[in-house]
Amino acid sequence: MPMLVFPEGTCVNNKYVVMFQKGVFELDVEICPVSIKFDRTLQDPYWNRRRLGFTLQLLYLMSRWYLEADVHWLPPLKRKEIENATNFAERTRRIIAKASNLKVSLWNGYLKSSPAFKDRDLLKVAFLKTYTKLKRFSEEIIYDTDIDRTTYNNYTVFNLCKYKDFLILVLEEYYIYKSLSILEQEHLISQLAIKNTVEIGKKRKCLCVKYKKNRRRRKKFIFTSCKLDAFKKF
Repeated sequence: MPMLVFPEGTCVNNKYVVMFQKGVFELDVEICPVSIKFDRTLQDPYWNRRRLGFTLQLLYLMSRWYLEADVHWLPPLKRKEIENATNFAERTRRIIAKASNLKVSLWNGYLKSSPAFKDRDLLKVAFLKTYTKLKRFSEEIIYDTDIDRTTYNNYTVFNLCKYKDFLILVLEEYYIYKSLSILEQEHLISQLAIKNTVEIGKKRKCLCVKYKKNRRRRKKFIFTSCKLDAFKKF
């Protein structure tokens, strides 16, 4: 029996293709990619959960005259011997994006609404590793007080790359970690836990407002305190 799967695991806005979850791609079966792109000229079926609840979105769709979409049925794909599940999912994703003329994004849609604790830990590891690589080429120390949060896109990290490009580097590193085995991922996360424990033992203080709020709530998880200050000494 064929199985219908939406590998992104979240709603997208018909402009980007986010990271595919690798679950179904681990099976030794043929994948039949189908690209669906809605025409947003007269209506927008994309569900933005921050603006509309489920009931209002359902009423919106039921009150439209019709929904127009371009559907592309693509040739079946089979995982190659040299590919793992993550690489196979990425190859399938790029074929679908090319057929529908969509932009490819490395962002994991699960991080928007699902707890996904393991993925969040891997993203933290990727942030630390990328930050450390860039820090080797600069003597600059970044403090939260030096960053204007309203102009992140114009901020340059270590005078080497824009903040937006820095986030892309983080996501590329995160994608590499996603393709590792479970044992290797757990090893990386355990290293992060050790560093986190060491930093908490030092009782370093962060200068941002979130730290003060977390201190009042008696929270000790330093990585929820601020964006960059917690990583400056790694």
